[in-house]
Amino acid sequence: GWRIPFFLAAIPGGVSLYYAQNVEESEEFLEATRNSSNGRIVKESGWDEVKELLQYLPQGVICMTGISSMIALYYVAGMYSMTWLVKFCNYTPTAATWQMLLNQTVAIVFCPVVGYMADQIGVAKSYFINTVFAIVTTVPTYLFCYIYPQNQVLGMLVTGSTFGVAQALSAACYHWVAELFPSHIRGLAVSTYYSVGTAVGG
Repeated sequence: GWRIPFFLAAIPGGVSLYYAQNVEESEEFLEATRNSSNGRIVKESGWDEVKELLQYLPQGVICMTGISSMIALYYVAGMYSMTWLVKFCNYTPTAATWQMLLNQTVAIVFCPVVGYMADQIGVAKSYFINTVFAIVTTVPTYLFCYIYPQNQVLGMLVTGSTFGVAQALSAACYHWVAELFPSHIRGLAVSTYYSVGTAVGG
């Protein structure tokens, strides 16, 4: 039974691979290709790339902080909240599960809205709004469920919608961290600092 989700993950993976074949390269990459010998880019050595990566350590710290907080939000709101509601608020496992499902559904619905907002006001401001929203709503939401455990339906709606909106807003972080680094080292920098931030926040 537990293997089924992993097999299902192959479906979006296959779709991604199919459409990735038609993704256009960036102008920076094409320009580097045109200016290189025989149409191939001469890459720096691994050590040179590491040294250049360390030059962007301040941006890396910001990236790790943002990613760490985002992953922590996903864990607390999406996973730990189920256990917490059952153990400390006497929620039924069914109600806690529905809370998580509502959480994910709201996040999916609001993600396009967050994308549009990021296009209009910028990803940095969008992620700042996410941070403020999470700080303001997380503790009151948990307190409501803890103080009024008998209102499970209302608590499910409150936690599911609140944490869902927070998760949707946090999606701006992916675009925000990418803008911290110049294009020629963006892939290496984001993947490196993203992995460290995930390890800390997760």
